[in-house]
Amino acid sequence: MSPPPLKTSPAFLSTRLSLAWIPEPPSEHTDTLVLTGSRYYVDCRVRKSDGDIDWVMAGETEQIGGTDERAIIRFTNVLDSRLPSTNIVPSSDTATFTLLPSGNTLEEGTMTNLTTALPQPFEEIWAPVPVPSGSTVLILESATEGKAKAFVGVCGEWALGVFVREGGGYGGWKGKKGEEGWELTWERGGERVGWVGSEGGGEVWSDWREGDEVGWAGRSWKVLEHSLTE
Repeated sequence: MSPPPLKTSPAFLSTRLSLAWIPEPPSEHTDTLVLTGSRYYVDCRVRKSDGDIDWVMAGETEQIGGTDERAIIRFTNVLDSRLPSTNIVPSSDTATFTLLPSGNTLEEGTMTNLTTALPQPFEEIWAPVPVPSGSTVLILESATEGKAKAFVGVCGEWALGVFVREGGGYGGWKGKKGEEGWELTWERGGERVGWVGSEGGGEVWSDWREGDEVGWAGRSWKVLEHSLTE
């Protein structure tokens, strides 16, 4: 029996243009790619200075107030590289997202400034990454007992993975699909967990549906989302 048709979702990709710790001026020290699905997200932030991890995280997102134009969003981080990798406890934070006339989004909230180790108001400007309508959206969470936590996200020709390394610490990768298949554009951690170029890439995903548990790339994975962009 064929699986049911994929549904569309409001999933999107974004990149950060700037971060401002109020009242300081905005700047941008990372190359950031975030996949936000209908309920889950995968976030990979790479320092421009040395190409190392600035922050990787993944988990669940929920709108808890506001409107489509000014939404209050709660993020529950199941994986968070700013917490010890040996004892992962989900963390959460809340921010307000306002759609700007330019099409970019202003994020406002309060979080710990690592320079001062104190909570501080911040503003971030996010820009959408163009993805054609009808593109594949896939978010996976590792489900192999005894293996460290990992998430994989795919949206159109972009993909990213974040994970806890087996020996401790965090890793991640980013990739883009070219004419000859998936090409790795960045990685740290050495293990490349859930790399989309494994075992045929998208060819093995077509029958997967949300809630399935599948074997792929040397692990078991729970399919958190499989949809098409609007």
